[in-house]
Amino acid sequence: MFVFAQSVFIAALAFADHPIYCLIIRIQSTTGIINSQLGHGCRTMGGAMANRDPERKAATRRRIMDACWDVYAADPTNAISVTAIVKAAGVHRSTFYEYFDDARSVLAAIEDELAEAFGAEAARAFASEGADPAGIVQRVYVAHGDRLSLLLGESGDPGFARRLKDALRPVADHGLGLGGKAFDPYWFEFAASGILAAATLWYERGCDLEPAKYGEGIRKLLFSMASTRLE
Repeated sequence: MFVFAQSVFIAALAFADHPIYCLIIRIQSTTGIINSQLGHGCRTMGGAMANRDPERKAATRRRIMDACWDVYAADPTNAISVTAIVKAAGVHRSTFYEYFDDARSVLAAIEDELAEAFGAEAARAFASEGADPAGIVQRVYVAHGDRLSLLLGESGDPGFARRLKDALRPVADHGLGLGGKAFDPYWFEFAASGILAAATLWYERGCDLEPAKYGEGIRKLLFSMASTRLE
């Protein structure tokens, strides 16, 4: 009778997603009192995920990330909450914690995804002849412009912009034919900021310039600046 009552009590905590539920599951699962299925929704340290098939896990993670973006994009000036994300994603709160630690970690995962795409494009360009810094940003913007323009905007994350600039450094040096010489840090900061700002403006204006014309204009500006560096 005691075990039955105890199980009912813990099941109620699980349904309510009570913080103490995870602790109870961890302690009692080792004694065999609680069926392991009750621990399915347990909030785990570090966002560790339950044992599900990879495709389902990937789909659920993507669903949460897309919902987070929708919440963030609706009002970038407000802090994102887990409550808003799970409501938009249509998932239980405990499911969220199987994949992420908090709301900020979801947005960080979105930034990681974009930075990886940017870095991959930069790496491809660096390996080819005539690497084009402006073209790299342009191509990534075509694929991810809605997110990049917001994250690089006034309400964006300065750290994210820094990551994109760092990915541009070796490609800019190679693309401008400076023979591997390190850029002056002030010159590069000015040039990289200009490339990202121009791409953001181009996207926000509905890509009003033909891609080739836009890219050529940015390249001309970069070449004209290449010999003008602070001593």
